[in-house]
Amino acid sequence: MVPARLRNGPISITSATVNGDVDYAGERWRAADAIAYACEDDGTCVAIGAARFDRAAFLADGVIDSVDVHEHQPDGARYLLLSFDGEGILRDVGAYGPAGGSNQSDESMLAAFTLETFADDRIAGALDYAFEGDRIRVRFDTMVEAAVSSE
Repeated sequence: MVPARLRNGPISITSATVNGDVDYAGERWRAADAIAYACEDDGTCVAIGAARFDRAAFLADGVIDSVDVHEHQPDGARYLLLSFDGEGILRDVGAYGPAGGSNQSDESMLAAFTLETFADDRIAGALDYAFEGDRIRVRFDTMVEAAVSSE
């Protein structure tokens, strides 16, 4: 999958539909926003945050990427990062918050995900994971944001 790109024109930023709760890796929060963007090896990443993402700050360099998601967060930010390969298969789930980060890519986490839509311009799905007191129950539907600077 090669995400849709916007070249030499206005950069489009869309909002997402997201809901659910996270109690994982020592952090407890409610999902408030989601953003999808192209990531490594023709994959797609979806960030799900406890607060609205600052899309304008993300676009300061003309492209939304993992650097933006990790570096343009307010102090105390909590978010998940779901990484998909080019076929829409979930490969990794990262959880980040004030207590640090945790990545998980074992079969129990990956099997807890249901993909609803995986297209060049949109991704939707649900993660319903529970194990030994950890719980992630989130659902998202978001456009894949891809912006390339016209410079």
